[in-house]
Amino acid sequence: MSHPPSRAPGPSCEDGRAWHATAQRVRYSEVDRMGYLWHGHYLALFEEARTDWLRARGLSYRALEDEGTLLVVAETGVRYLRPGQFEDLIHVWCSAAEAGGATLRLEYEVWRDSTRLATGWTLLASTDKRGRPCRLPEVLRALVPASAGGTGPGPGVVQGGAAPRAGPESSR
Repeated sequence: MSHPPSRAPGPSCEDGRAWHATAQRVRYSEVDRMGYLWHGHYLALFEEARTDWLRARGLSYRALEDEGTLLVVAETGVRYLRPGQFEDLIHVWCSAAEAGGATLRLEYEVWRDSTRLATGWTLLASTDKRGRPCRLPEVLRALVPASAGGTGPGPGVVQGGAAPRAGPESSR
């Protein structure tokens, strides 16, 4: 998206958090018999938005893992508001909401045009390669506003995101 969410469909920026949008097109394989985006697929949408959010900030899961930090999904939740359907172009917005000693909470909003389809969150636990909890790396803590347990200033919106998926070359 080329405009901040506070002026276009998407989450509000009033709390100073930086949001990032990932554009995706709903594929036929992602809908249920009713033609709606299958409820379980929202977690995969969140995962893709989360990795794009990190990439937009010059980070990657692979680099964090290579340095010895794993980010494990410890908790997650989704609130479904309206159904997505086959061929819908949706935007999944992601933002860091809170940092704890060894955790990072990310929040998501899924939009189709001016309609919010879902909201959700993931709580990531920072672990070492043996699965033991470890302090959240400073590079991640800096992405969270100080008012939410991080060390970063947090204001602003990062526009952009991946182009909508189209065709087998972009499927997982």
